[in-house]
Amino acid sequence: MATAEELKVRYDDFHLKGKKRILERDPGPPVLWGGLQGKMHLQTNLVARFGPHPFLRQLRIILGRMRIYEDSFLAIRDFIPHATIKVAKEGEFDHKALFMMSAVQIPNSLTFDRLIFDPAGNILLTSTCIPQLLEKARRELDEYIVGSGIEPVPIDILHSAICRFVTIATLEREVFVQESQKLIAFVEEVDEFLQNHPVTLPVSEVFLGTIYDTLEQ
Repeated sequence: MATAEELKVRYDDFHLKGKKRILERDPGPPVLWGGLQGKMHLQTNLVARFGPHPFLRQLRIILGRMRIYEDSFLAIRDFIPHATIKVAKEGEFDHKALFMMSAVQIPNSLTFDRLIFDPAGNILLTSTCIPQLLEKARRELDEYIVGSGIEPVPIDILHSAICRFVTIATLEREVFVQESQKLIAFVEEVDEFLQNHPVTLPVSEVFLGTIYDTLEQ
């Protein structure tokens, strides 16, 4: 289990790499996030979906106005905001047993204290304070998945994807840089606020399904 300081260092590293990637890109059609890769569609995802919250609504409104991307995949607008609890690779096991075992262990709310870019330039809501109850649930879920002969996907952070960018807008280079810097400044301003004033999001339901099911609105 990573400490809060270890998670902070990791998130800072994510953010710097993501910011660098955004600033070094050229305006035009290159794809940042091309959707599902490989056999991801065969994986089983266990997620905690969040209920309505003014913080998430405000993020959607502001990020939806950003000009540097022609297309994006935005929480609330395009999919239900959620945090990934556990991912299992393809295989056969008792999904109902997994769901019932997890549903009683997931906290009723989750607290987040960082807003960062990931190394690909997408925006994540993350937490340096992962609840012990969630850590315990993840360990027990790993044991159950492994016992079913399936490989779990390692997850040792708590994150919620807020915005996955798809294609870059066709803008003049100077304008693109200016718009990129606006986006970075906004993310870093919110990140600084959250480090002093974490936001707690209510868990409306625990959901089990494929990644396609997870991303349905």
